[in-house]
Amino acid sequence: MSWIVRLVETGPAGRRRSLDVMEIDRPGNLAEIGDLGLSLAEGKRLLEHVQREVVAAQAREQGNISLN
Repeated sequence: MSWIVRLVETGPAGRRRSLDVMEIDRPGNLAEIGDLGLSLAEGKRLLEHVQREVVAAQAREQGNISLN
């Protein structure tokens, strides 16, 4: 089973920019309780990627750089 975590930035006049932040692959069966949810490493990596993109978007906005 896999998921793609996507951020969607909404800009002026409804313009949108989307970015696939991370793909998460997890086993489909729950034979092991440790396979339930995200691992700590995956959670940290996801947060790191989201934080990086949010900060970049804020910097673009402050610099008045338009969305692509």
